[in-house]
Amino acid sequence: MKVPHLRKIRLLAGLLFWAVSGSCPVLAAAATGTTISSGTHDPAPVTPAGSAQATRTLVTPAGSAQATRTLVTPAGSAQATRTPAVIAPPATSSIESETFVHLRGVAMATQRSKLGFTQPGRIVLLPKEGDVVRKGQVVARIDDSTARVTLVRSEATLANGQLALEQAIHSRDKNARLKSANIVSDMAVAESEYAVRQARSQIKLAEADREAARLAIEGCKLVMPYDGVVVALASHLGEYVGVGATVLELADLTNLELTMDVPPELVKTLQPGTKTQVMEPAGRVVGTAQVRSVMPFIDGASGLRRVIWSLTPGPGEILAGRYLTLKHWGSVP
Repeated sequence: MKVPHLRKIRLLAGLLFWAVSGSCPVLAAAATGTTISSGTHDPAPVTPAGSAQATRTLVTPAGSAQATRTLVTPAGSAQATRTPAVIAPPATSSIESETFVHLRGVAMATQRSKLGFTQPGRIVLLPKEGDVVRKGQVVARIDDSTARVTLVRSEATLANGQLALEQAIHSRDKNARLKSANIVSDMAVAESEYAVRQARSQIKLAEADREAARLAIEGCKLVMPYDGVVVALASHLGEYVGVGATVLELADLTNLELTMDVPPELVKTLQPGTKTQVMEPAGRVVGTAQVRSVMPFIDGASGLRRVIWSLTPGPGEILAGRYLTLKHWGSVP
């Protein structure tokens, strides 16, 4: 029968197709006439003309070699590339850093006051912004003519009261002599004594009115309570201002402070009197700072403690209103 020969033909055809498709490297090499060398290493891949290469990369631990295997695929066929996940061991490093304490803030005047008159009136004298003033100096004034008229009236009332008192004393003394001669009654003596007391009371009222008029005149002047600088004006010359209205703002720029909130662990290294240098953002030293007080409590919201520093400007330095940095005095524990 011819059936066995037919099976052999089909088997040879299958082997030939397998060799051509690249599934069997040995048969593919035999079909193309390529010699495959034997050894301990993988044979070099054979790529038929016009075929594409599909590369599979095997991941090995760090420090070992990588094995690459190239598979031959027929021209025009799809490439199947498998990329396995790479899990690298965590990198370990020993980076040591030292963090220093840097406090930053704005230098503020310890005294800053808004000043106004205690009397209403029209402004007739006013300083300029930036004027340097001294304690006790009159730098602003309102029209005090009405207050002066009131003072004159009170003085006249006081003078009349003093005359009334003298007259009452004279009448009392006269009635006392007449009483001794049984010319007037006891009632007349008592009335004259009452007139004396009333006259003295009127004098006290007149003296109080005179003092009020004098204070009204003083209230028309704005006297500086301390040495400082006029940093702002809230009114203008010729403007009518009421009682207590802000006319100007005065600041003491010689006594400055820096208030900052500091972590509690850093406050352990601070105490009243601790000194450090004051620097501008560029790093230039512009003065010195000294701890004035440390608040004896921790803020519940921030968990910090407040430290108040007194600032001393360096020669020729103006620190008020400037953004400053305090030089570190140690490292964070």
